[in-house]
Amino acid sequence: MGTGSLEAVLQQKIQELELQSTVEIVGPRPQNDVFQLVQQAAVFAAPYIIGQDGNLRYFWPYIQKQYGLLLISAIALVADVGLRVLEPWPLKFVFDYVLIPGDRPTNILLIDRLEPVTLLTLSAVTVLVITGLRALAAYWSTVGLATVGSRVMTQVRNHLYCHLQDLSLAYHTKTRSDDLIIRVSSDANRLQEIIITAALPLVVSILILFGMIGVMLWVNRDLTLLALLTLPLFASVTNRLNQRIRESSLKQRKQEGSVAATAAESIAAIKLVKGLLQVVGDNFV
Repeated sequence: MGTGSLEAVLQQKIQELELQSTVEIVGPRPQNDVFQLVQQAAVFAAPYIIGQDGNLRYFWPYIQKQYGLLLISAIALVADVGLRVLEPWPLKFVFDYVLIPGDRPTNILLIDRLEPVTLLTLSAVTVLVITGLRALAAYWSTVGLATVGSRVMTQVRNHLYCHLQDLSLAYHTKTRSDDLIIRVSSDANRLQEIIITAALPLVVSILILFGMIGVMLWVNRDLTLLALLTLPLFASVTNRLNQRIRESSLKQRKQEGSVAATAAESIAAIKLVKGLLQVVGDNFV
């Protein structure tokens, strides 16, 4: 069913193997027809590819419903990054004009007129204010995105549960129910944890990186360009490690599903085994 970039290749393969009487590519079909065909099928094969956007488009309809909360969280996230970039600047004035006093002008008339003690006090107050505002912005961004992730994954879990109910009896006969339970409950929770514990810190770190690069270019362009020479090396190492992490994650997920299914079946059989032992005694094997 359906269409795609490999349709011509599949048609050619069918002709080469002389399977025209057995295999038919029916093309695009309405959603109701797809449901009926899937329910009647004995085997369901769904090839997939990982899109350039990480298949984000499948989650986009659920994410769109949380537009308001996402906007507030994004504003708080940008504020958090901006305050992180501003946080070291009060200490710069302390080191340059309090701890190492001199006659160097700051090009800021107000600071040039301040006494060292006054400048130190203002710097300390500024650090406290920036830290407090940054903590508040980080709180709103974290809580907001966590709420969005929870709502989105709840809808995804409900959609997955409804999809499993629409699958054929042959599919449920061949598939271990305990593994399906793990996918409905554990996998959705895993995605939510990734959003909160991995995606959010990654976005913050990337924005801080670009912000710091901008500040460094403003302060000393030559030193910044020298520091950026190491980025290709880090990018190459990161890409290589990402491949290994992805393969290990997939392998671990399969093992977790197998262990969970075996454990659930064994625990479910304990009552039956204990009952048979009480009935037949020690002769039960």
